[in-house]
Amino acid sequence: MFAVTSLQPFIAVGVTLAVFVILQVRRGTPTDWLFLIALMIVTLSGILTPEEALRGFANQAMLTVAALLAVTAGLRATGVIDWIGRKLLGNVATEKQALGRLGPVLIASSAFLLNTAVVAMMMPVIIDWCRRRNVSPARLLLPLSYLAILGGVCTLIGTSTTLVAN
Repeated sequence: MFAVTSLQPFIAVGVTLAVFVILQVRRGTPTDWLFLIALMIVTLSGILTPEEALRGFANQAMLTVAALLAVTAGLRATGVIDWIGRKLLGNVATEKQALGRLGPVLIASSAFLLNTAVVAMMMPVIIDWCRRRNVSPARLLLPLSYLAILGGVCTLIGTSTTLVAN
């Protein structure tokens, strides 16, 4: 057998399992609140020091991702994304034509913007186009992701992986 010297590993596993179960059972639970509560539990139980718990929020790469997602939300709220969607996919009739128009734009934009932000920006445009054409959004969203990844690896700032590595 083994001797239990600390409850910290059990608390950490319990919190992780609780978060997983809540996410699976209650789809409406806000994910951000759930993870902040979990972070508070592991901090208050002594598994993490307050400095360790908050260190990730000051990470430059994480702040860059958050800032670009905020810019994307602003573009969506002002209607710029809808305008881009109308210009890109306004008179496109087939999936191949849509990918042909989206490809160069996605690759070029995700080379200089974070690919996560580019995908977040273009998802509503593509989903709306697919609904109007009675096409499954999955047929364009997966290529959207791959095109953004392709453009993102062209520069150091395009993808969070190279941003963190840099």
